[in-house]
Amino acid sequence: MASVQRVRPSALRYTHDSISCRFSNGCGLEETFRQILYDEVSVSSLPYLEVMPYDNEWFVVRGNRRLYVLKQLESAGKISTVSVKYLSFESYHFYNQYSTENSGRSVRIRGNPSLAGEFGRIKRTWENSSGGFCQLGTTCASCCCKCLIAVLLILVVFVVAVFLFLVYQSNQQYSHRAFH
Repeated sequence: MASVQRVRPSALRYTHDSISCRFSNGCGLEETFRQILYDEVSVSSLPYLEVMPYDNEWFVVRGNRRLYVLKQLESAGKISTVSVKYLSFESYHFYNQYSTENSGRSVRIRGNPSLAGEFGRIKRTWENSSGGFCQLGTTCASCCCKCLIAVLLILVVFVVAVFLFLVYQSNQQYSHRAFH
């Protein structure tokens, strides 16, 4: 019987020895990490991790890539706990998933050797951001797009204010000449 409870991602173990750098829908792990950091996607929109007990630990039997992203989010201070579905131990299901060689403490990422650095860069950009605005030169396209829109909006307001001021000045000069 499965029950859903909240747990720290750091308390969970991987069953896999390695994971792909992309989810099955093609989205990169780092993109999902960035979207959650910048509140474009909610952690609650992700499917539950499914975990089973083994050797006094809880191992993720479905959701090892999500676990990697969630551990990175916990490390960044963005989340503290996530909802997981606790399953009873089923040896066939568990051992079919279990390929870890280090008791699930870490996992190797296939397909992108620089992914750890990418997570670090995204995390530093997020930590250095102020009020949701990112630094120039980052690759967080959505955040930079929001920055650009805000700057353009301020620029438009400024141009309109200058235009109105010039129209006002022109009217003042015209009415001043009309009375002399």
